[in-house]
Formats: sequence, C-alpha cells, structure tokens
Amino acid sequence: MNNLIDRYVYDVTKKLKEEQRAEIDKELRAHIYDMLNGDESEDNVKKVLTNLGAPSKLASNYKEPRYLIGPELFDDYLSVLKIVIIVFGIIALISGLIQLFKPDDNIFETFIDVLFGSIIGSLFTGFALTTLVFAILEYRNVKLRPEFKVESLPQIPKTPSKKNLRVETIVEIILSIVFGGLFMWILLVNYVDLNFNFDTFQFHYTGALLNKDLMYIFVPLFGVSLVVDNIIRVFKLKQGGYSKVLLSTYTISQILGVLLFTIIFLQPNILVPQYIDALINSSGNQNILDSIMWIFRSIIIVIWIGTSIELVILWYKKLNHQN
Repeated sequence: MNNLIDRYVYDVTKKLKEEQRAEIDKELRAHIYDMLNGDESEDNVKKVLTNLGAPSKLASNYKEPRYLIGPELFDDYLSVLKIVIIVFGIIALISGLIQLFKPDDNIFETFIDVLFGSIIGSLFTGFALTTLVFAILEYRNVKLRPEFKVESLPQIPKTPSKKNLRVETIVEIILSIVFGGLFMWILLVNYVDLNFNFDTFQFHYTGALLNKDLMYIFVPLFGVSLVVDNIIRVFKLKQGGYSKVLLSTYTISQILGVLLFTIIFLQPNILVPQYIDALINSSGNQNILDSIMWIFRSIIIVIWIGTSIELVILWYKKLNHQN
C-alpha cells in the first residue's frame, strides 16, 4: 500500500515550493506511518489518508497565507481609505454642485448624473487607488513599521503616533499621484473652450492656452519631481520619519520643483498669442498680458510662501525632536 502513500505525498508536495518539498515529504511520511501504528493494511492506509483530508487542503497548511492586504497593513489601509474617500467625495460634491448651477433643460437628469456618475465614480476611484497602493505594498512586502526595539517604545503621551505618521504619509502619496497626474494631464491636453457673455463684455476662445513647447519641457520635469518626492515619502514611511539626509533631499527637491515652476510660468511667451489677441479684442485693454502675468506672479509668491512654511515646520520639528 506504499503506492497510495507515495501518490498522496506526491499530490501534497507538488503544490508546494521546490525548496519545501523534500522536507515536507519526509515529515509527512513519518506522520502517516505514526498514524498507521504498524498496521499497513489497505483499509487502514485508506482510513489514515482519508482522515488527513484532501491533499490540496493539507498543502495549504504548509503555505504562508496570501492576502491582497495583510493584517499588518489592514488597519492603516482602513484609516487611509476613510480620508481618501472623504477628500474625493468632497471634491466630487463641489464639482457636482457647480454643474447643477449651470443652465440645463433637465435639472433632475443632471442631479442623477452628478449623484451616480460624478460622486459615486469618484468614491470608487478613491477606493480603487487606495486598494491598489496597499496591494502593491503587500506584494512587495514593504514593512511600514520599523523593526521592533524596546528603546523605540513611545513615551506617554509625548511621542507622536507612528500610525498617524503612516496614514499621513500614505495619504500624501495617493493625493500627490492623483492631483499631480491630473495637473500634468491638463497641461498636456492644453485645450480650453471659453465663452463669457455679459452686458459689457463678450469673450469666446477655443484652442490651446499655454505655450506647448514650454509644456513639453515642464511636464516631464514635473513628473520626475513628482516621482522623486514620492520615493522620498516611501523612505520616510520605512524609516518612521525623516532623517536629516532624507529631509535635506526633500528640501532640495521641493525648492527645485518650485523654482522650475517659477521659471516656466514667468516666461513672457507662456500664453499663446491667439489667446492674448482674443482677450485684447474683447476687452480693448492693450495691457491685458501685464495683468495676467501679475496674477501668475501672485500665485508663484503664494506657492513659495507655502513651500517655505512647510519646510521650516519640518526642519523645526526635526531639530527640536533631536534636542
């Protein structure tokens, strides 16, 4: 009856990794013969093998459990998912409300489209993107928590929560991918259809808004900056915070990114001539380009101030924590 045992063991081990098979083969055979207790009759062998159960089920006991998102990441996944869905839902709601206020022959149809198209679609996108990010982390076996050391136990209640840091960082990664990708897509498409009709002002323009040659320079560089920033965030995630080297790298990346934005969007030819001509013809203001560039400069100043405040806060926290 060894043939039955051989076939059973083979059926179990063929489902396992190559490096496991020899050891499991030996272990399983020993277990079977222990259960036979010296009685190797056909009936007893069949009884023992039946009690052991289906080979596929037994083989699963020797495998590591497989998850789309494992227990170690699941709590963080839920925390991030709640934040992402709230953010996506609010953005979709605001966008939908704006759409509802547009003139439309069928308000009810527009409302249904906003509710089931825009909002639910946005929530599903947030869910799918968050799940995808965590599934990749699980597949790559990325450890979000640093290796446990007794010295790393937090003080009560002064030390910030590691969980909050993980959630915050993953949310930053997801939102930067979504809105950074959307920003690059808008710049590459670079097409508008503007139509304003007021009592004293009528304006219509269809076509490119920004200089495409400049966009073909800016968008790839912005994409590289986005990738670098998120790589830094991944290292921050693995280390449980910023090291001095990592924070220095992030600081340089942020400054270079804002500097690139400043250089590109302060170019005199950032807007296409056709758009400027359309504005001049509609408004009669020959200095309209100066007004637009003033708006660009104001936006850039706000970006510099916001980036500077963020970096100062990060460095203050880092240096203060070390002291």
